[in-house]
Amino acid sequence: MTRVLVFTSDDDYSLWVEKAFKELKSVLRRRYECDVGIFRVDSPEVALMAMRYGVDELPSVVIDDRVFRPQDVEEVVRQLIRGRDPREIIASDLADSSELRSKAVKIRNFAMISSIDLDSVVPGAEKFLSDVENLSDTISKEKYSQIEEKMRLIEKKISEILSEKGDVERLKEEVEKLTSMCIKKIEDLKSLSEGILPIDNLINEFSSRIRRDLLKECRNSKECLSRGIEELKGLLSEMRAVEEKLEDLREILSGLSVNELESSIILELDDIFNTLIFSEYVRYINSTLIPSLKGEVKIERSEEIDEFFKKLEEYEIASTVIEFFNDMKKTGFPLAELLAYEDPDVSKLFNSLKSLAISRELSRIDAGRAAFRRLYEARRSLESLREMMLESRKFIPIWEKYVLAELQKRKTVSVDELIKIPPKWRRLVISRLVKSGEVIPLPNNKLSYAFTMDSFIQVRESLRDRLERMHQALEKLKSMGVEIPPNLEEELREYLELVRSTEVASDSSKEVLTEIVKRLRDMKSRIAEIERELKSRL
Repeated sequence: MTRVLVFTSDDDYSLWVEKAFKELKSVLRRRYECDVGIFRVDSPEVALMAMRYGVDELPSVVIDDRVFRPQDVEEVVRQLIRGRDPREIIASDLADSSELRSKAVKIRNFAMISSIDLDSVVPGAEKFLSDVENLSDTISKEKYSQIEEKMRLIEKKISEILSEKGDVERLKEEVEKLTSMCIKKIEDLKSLSEGILPIDNLINEFSSRIRRDLLKECRNSKECLSRGIEELKGLLSEMRAVEEKLEDLREILSGLSVNELESSIILELDDIFNTLIFSEYVRYINSTLIPSLKGEVKIERSEEIDEFFKKLEEYEIASTVIEFFNDMKKTGFPLAELLAYEDPDVSKLFNSLKSLAISRELSRIDAGRAAFRRLYEARRSLESLREMMLESRKFIPIWEKYVLAELQKRKTVSVDELIKIPPKWRRLVISRLVKSGEVIPLPNNKLSYAFTMDSFIQVRESLRDRLERMHQALEKLKSMGVEIPPNLEEELREYLELVRSTEVASDSSKEVLTEIVKRLRDMKSRIAEIERELKSRL
């Protein structure tokens, strides 16, 4: 297919040529299978394309490889209008070399202006173009094609070099932009960290990684510049991450007061689960974690900010849990009662805490940390439960009277037999009665009225067994060379003797039994404290 390319500008002659070829386009395609392209030279890209085809004046027409200059374009148009085949117009044994000569001059001038060494582009290009400039007016079509092909090669190489130079300039601009952004980010970090965390060493490390002489080092090497850009982008990303952490940290610290944790809730948790993990963990927070938050902190690496965050989070979880359950207690529902409610989620939480309390795989501090986190995660569901329980609390006294009435009818009652109490509430009601000393739990999920001879004997025997086990543990510690506080050993001996010697007559009154059981229960609370202290030494 014959190719016809028309290059025009905005002068009247060009507009006439452009209009003529628009009208001829469909005829040439249909009649001679010519591919006609009309280009207005009004952009660098079109100008470069025109130059590649040897066009240096406008308007010009290129039919296949032959360029017709402005002085010939009008005649070409007239011939085509008369119906002449474009191939006949360009058919000739000889070709006019003037276009090649002119093009060679333009290439050399362009290379000189652009500081391009032609011989480095294509070896021997300088001499080749000089020879083209001195060609005779006409040359063979074969030679014309050969010269034109090589000139196109030279133009292509020049274009690649210009493109390469453009890429290098863009890379240099990117380096300058990223360097400026990194320097500004350093100043932002200095300003943001003031009064929050001393990160001077980290900022100095960031600053040392900004390669301020990168342009000199790389010169025009695209590979070097590209590598430097990736390094600067990585550095900027790291600094932005630190900036985000500092902003989050500032927001947290603005509303956080780091104080020692104290609450009876901690001992209550230990008592509920017969463990020391809660008090041990709070002791760790008060003795180790809080001083590390309040003391002098030096940040050498960005990872250390994450570690500081973890410490803050750890403190915040523990303090939030303690504050939450303190508030719960003020509303009339102690933690023990809340955990006694028969609910799948509560039971799951209770069992998981119980598992942590007896875990041998975790240290007490790690077990305490995990337990506080589970309580923290469950606080919203517990709050919803508390609100529901508050609505139903008016029934609790009625249910308690029901339990006591059933126990007055018979010595023992199975929990499952308390059908007038909703199953979910039974454990909570019984827990309250046990805590008040009015009933005592028996094996096989049964209850007994507290003020009976049987209940007295059960409480006494339970305490005696517990004290004897503690006495054995104390003797074991002594044999291992562990120093035992004298007052602890003496107090344990006194309680053991008191329990062993406590007797009542079979016909003792309810008042006598009540007083003895009360005394034994008071003793039980202190025994629990001694037991925890012994456990902490094992």
